Amino acid sequence: MRGLFLLAMLVVAVGQPLAAYVFILDGVLIGAEDVRYLAVASLIALLGYLPGLLAVGWASGPSGTGAGPDPAGFVWLWAAYAGLFMGMRGLTLGLRARRDVWIRT
Repeated sequence: MRGLFLLAMLVVAVGQPLAAYVFILDGVLIGAEDVRYLAVASLIALLGYLPGLLAVGWASGPSGTGAGPDPAGFVWLWAAYAGLFMGMRGLTLGLRARRDVWIRT
C-alpha cells in the first residue's frame, strides 16, 4: 500500500509543471476578466476528463473477492487528473493565450 502511495505522489509530482502552467494562465485570464472563456474551457476540460474518470472507476471497481476497490485506482485517478484534466485545461488555456483577444487596453 505504501508503494502505491509513493507511486501516486510521483504521478502528482510529474504533473506539477503542467498544473503550474494552467494555474498561471488561470490567473492571467482572471485578471483580464476573461471569465466567460474560462467557464467554457473548464466545461470542455471536464467533458474530456469524464470518460477517463469513468474508465478509472470501472477498472478499479470491486474485485469480486470482498477485498473492496483496487488500491491501484488511486494512482490511476491521479494520473487521469494530472494528465487528462490538466492537459485539457492547459490546451484550452494555451490556445487562448496565443491569441490577443483576451487582452484589454
